[in-house]
Formats: sequence, C-alpha cells, structure tokens
Amino acid sequence: MSFQVTPGWLIYHPNPSTPTFKVPPGSVDAHCHVFGPGDTFPYAPERKYTPADATKAQLFALRDRLGFDKNVIVQATCHGTDNRALVDALRASNNKCPECGTPLWPLLAAMEANVPSGPGARRFAMRDVARGG
Repeated sequence: MSFQVTPGWLIYHPNPSTPTFKVPPGSVDAHCHVFGPGDTFPYAPERKYTPADATKAQLFALRDRLGFDKNVIVQATCHGTDNRALVDALRASNNKCPECGTPLWPLLAAMEANVPSGPGARRFAMRDVARGG
C-alpha cells in the first residue's frame, strides 16, 4: 500500500551526527515512536497526518548513536488503535525498552490481539497485569 507523506513532514535523517554531549550511563529516551513501515503496518484511515516511515531499525540505530541505553516507544496516533507496529518494535528491542520486561508480556499479548482495543486498552491491560492476571 502506498502512502503520501503529509507536506512539511520531516523525513528521517539517514546519517545524523553524533552529539558531542554524552548522556549519563543508563539514560532513557522517554518518548519516541515507530512509524510503519506503512506497507507492513498500514496507517489508520482516520489519521490526522501521514509520517514518513521511521522503522524500528532506524529508531534503535538512532538510540545507540545518541548514547541512550533504553527508550520508551509510544503508540503513534497515525496507527490508530492498531498496535502491531509498536508491539513488533517492543518484541525486537532486545529488552532495551522498559515496557519489555517479563511482567508486561501479557500486556504485549493483549495489544497484539487488540483485545481489548481502542482508547483505554492500555490502562485496562496495565491494571490487569498489576493485579497479577
């Protein structure tokens, strides 16, 4: 499936410079997204914008280049309630995403199945995980 990037959207830089500032050991990039790729993880029809693809591999390479140990991947609104791109990135993160710890695998399974789906699905699943089930 082909998508037209929203005009003015910044394309992922293929070769960003390495910062001269070194982040402290154990630093976490606390908010980042994966976008698509759209042909694998289509964007929601009701989205307000269409980003350029920014894959999990690009995100992980950028994290490493910037010197972060971990990152928190946040569901992108352009994917709507379809969590497959997020779950795919979390599963591939080699436990470098705080949300990939063993206790939260039931959450990933629920997100992957989109059960429950829609707004509040994450809060519901987190509450269930916190109660041990």
